[in-house]
Amino acid sequence: WGPVLALLLLGLAAGPAFGSKKKQEQIAQLTVKAEELQARDAKKVVTQEIGLLRAWLAEAQAYLVEDEEDELKQAMDRATAQARLIGALLDQVEAEDAARKAHEKADAREKQVLETRNEAFELERKKSALEKEGL
Repeated sequence: WGPVLALLLLGLAAGPAFGSKKKQEQIAQLTVKAEELQARDAKKVVTQEIGLLRAWLAEAQAYLVEDEEDELKQAMDRATAQARLIGALLDQVEAEDAARKAHEKADAREKQVLETRNEAFELERKKSALEKEGL
């Protein structure tokens, strides 16, 4: 992300042209979003997607500096869509993890119930055997 940050700082140092201050802020916000998404990606499942997001942010920054409005808009649209996609993918991974943990917990409880049921059955069998012996 070094090149993205360097271009971001270069754009800030160059001074925003008309209307570009807002666009610079949008790039900065998406850059922060990329960092947040990377921090959420503990399992490294969206590493390539985050790399692509950063590449589009670098392009957007370059287009901003070069004052290429149409290309900037396209790069920003792609970066925004990519950030949303990454967020959705991470939400899916987190939901799948939660579902797996809930399933494992349910399996463990089911096993515990079965063991308790078997213990109760064994105690009933022993009780019946003792009653037959007259004890």
